[in-house]
Amino acid sequence: MKTLVTNCLCLAAINFAALWLGEAWLEWSSTRHPAGALLPLHLAVSFAGTLVWDRFSKTFLRMPGLAIHREKTLPAAALTAVFGVVYYATAVALGTRLSPGRMILVVGWQVSATWLSLLVCRQYEAWPATRRQKAVLARVLALTGGLLSCALLIGVVETMSFLLLKSKPPGPVTAFEGDYLTQGAFYRHDDDLGAALEPNRNVHCRRLIDGRQIWDVHYGTDEYGRRRTTMKPGSIPEHTAVFFGCSYMFGEGAEDSETIPSQFCELRPEYRAVNYGVPGYGTQQMLALLESGILPSQTGGSVRLGVYLYLPEIHEARVVGDMDVVNGFAADFPYYYMDQNGSPVRAGSFVSGRPWSTLLYSVLGKSNTVSLLGLNFPRRSSRHFQLTAATICRARDLFQKQFPGSKLLVVRYPLPSHSSTVEICRSSNVSIIELPAEFDPGADVNVHRGDGHPTPTANRFVAERIAEAVE
Repeated sequence: MKTLVTNCLCLAAINFAALWLGEAWLEWSSTRHPAGALLPLHLAVSFAGTLVWDRFSKTFLRMPGLAIHREKTLPAAALTAVFGVVYYATAVALGTRLSPGRMILVVGWQVSATWLSLLVCRQYEAWPATRRQKAVLARVLALTGGLLSCALLIGVVETMSFLLLKSKPPGPVTAFEGDYLTQGAFYRHDDDLGAALEPNRNVHCRRLIDGRQIWDVHYGTDEYGRRRTTMKPGSIPEHTAVFFGCSYMFGEGAEDSETIPSQFCELRPEYRAVNYGVPGYGTQQMLALLESGILPSQTGGSVRLGVYLYLPEIHEARVVGDMDVVNGFAADFPYYYMDQNGSPVRAGSFVSGRPWSTLLYSVLGKSNTVSLLGLNFPRRSSRHFQLTAATICRARDLFQKQFPGSKLLVVRYPLPSHSSTVEICRSSNVSIIELPAEFDPGADVNVHRGDGHPTPTANRFVAERIAEAVE
């Protein structure tokens, strides 16, 4: 009886650990079908733990093991379930409500899992004890023990990382006010680009950091969902300039008249501007737009100029789709890779084109340890710079093909980086505008302090350099 109770206590602990892992997985995966996440994992851990305990108790504790006779298997499983439920209910009562339905599920599943595990142990004892068979099972048990040890170690490290993260001082409290981020007010999902702006909108956006106002502006869009641009009063534009980029080109923190395209039109009134910049966009959206073939029908007039505002390393991260970017906002963004000829090829989105990598990034992104250490994958490499440059070069070729007689300029915003994308583009005769050294992007006059986006003053400076380049 003593041996039976000892075994049942250990099995109950195993089942408690299995249920805890199942609940953790359920919380982690946010599945809609609890049994689909909890029960298979519980069964696997119950089997593995039971077999390891059986071998350990016989080998090191000189106990008879778990080869319980047929008539005692079901009572042992029931007793184990009682112990396990007590453990589980105690743990859950500390912070989670345990519904009657969940309790019935716990009891029934524990009895079933333990009974099946004990049957496996009994069948093992009845198995012919040849040397080869024993050696194979010993290796399986050793592997199982190693995996369980790794899982335990990961659990300990994750718990410690969670406690360390909780002890860190809180960062700045950031907030948006107005209808800018209201669901359906300004942004929409786009099957081709991942995200786009709603057409014909005028929204209010107020940005706060620790209660301090950073900006208070309005954003407008035209009939195609592009950021609205203004022109110099009385001007009669003859040509069209098309602008591509992210939030810097969009004009985050600036009124419609203060964006780079609007200020360019003020400086060069013979141009009207269309602004395809959208917060979060990378180089791949420019290429995807050109590949879609919709620009000639949307731009109208004589398109003579294209401008892409390139942010070194930031845009590489979006083209590559690294872990922080994909987990943050870009899972549905266009995914490109380079073929054997060095040309960018579209393969759906990051979710559809590389599902396993995206799933791995999603799992790692939920890790407390990864968050504590500030890890991000993959590390930037020359291959990523080459892919970004190839995307720019392909966009340049398509732009000039769709708009004969035009040219595409790439403006490199002077952020600290180790990117070689611009050098690769130059070798392919891409026109690059480098902002002069006297422009300090980190100066108070040029950046919204605490946010990082350029001010209208910085936008003016960039627009002046573009205007000079098209003289």
